[in-house]
Amino acid sequence: MIAANELYNLRKPDGLSISTLNTGSLFATATGNEAIKFDLQKFIWVGQAFDDAQVLDLETSTPYTSFDAIRKVNRAGKQPKMGAQALDHTSNVVVKIAEQIFGLDLQVIPGYPGTPQILLDIERGALDGRAQGIGSLMATRCDWIKNGYIKILTTSKKRRDPRIPDIATMEELAPAGSKGLLQALYAGQNPRAPWSCRQECPLIG
Repeated sequence: MIAANELYNLRKPDGLSISTLNTGSLFATATGNEAIKFDLQKFIWVGQAFDDAQVLDLETSTPYTSFDAIRKVNRAGKQPKMGAQALDHTSNVVVKIAEQIFGLDLQVIPGYPGTPQILLDIERGALDGRAQGIGSLMATRCDWIKNGYIKILTTSKKRRDPRIPDIATMEELAPAGSKGLLQALYAGQNPRAPWSCRQECPLIG
C-alpha cells in the first residue's frame, strides 16, 4: 500500500519509476480502504510476473476437512478459525468469497504480520487453516501437502493446477448463479499485468 501510494504520488513522473502491486492493493480498492491514495485506472500496466491462485486449506486433525463437515459444525454453532493478514488481503477475501459461494461460516482472524506467523499458529492449534497462494504454500510448507498435514478443499484457479491435479476448483464446485463473485476474484488475483508506472510515463509512451 505504501509503495503504491508513493508511486502514484510522485511529483514528476519521469518514466524511471516502476513497481509491482500486491493483489491486496486491488482488493483494497474494492473494500474502500481509507489508506488508498491512488487511482488504479491511472497506472499503466506493463506486465504480469506470474499467474498464481489461492488454496483454501484446513489442518486435518480438525473436524473441518470438507465443506459438508464445516456446514455440520456450523449448525452446532462452531466456526473454523482462519488466519489472515488484513481484511483486504487475499487471505481474508478468498475465505469470505468461499463463505458466500458454499454457504459456510468461517471466523477470520486478521492482523497477522505475515505468512510465517499464520503457519506457526496453525501448528500450535490456535488456527484451523487459511487461504494461501499455492506457490507460497509449496515454498513454505510443501511437506504439509505431501504428508497430509493439511486438507486442501479447493483452489481459486479457473482450471485445475497441475501441481495439485486432484483438487477441484471453485469454478467446478460453485452452485449455479454464484459465479459472479468468482469473476471478481479472478479480476483481482490474476490481473493482466501487475507491474505499473504512472500514466504520464514517457518510457511507455
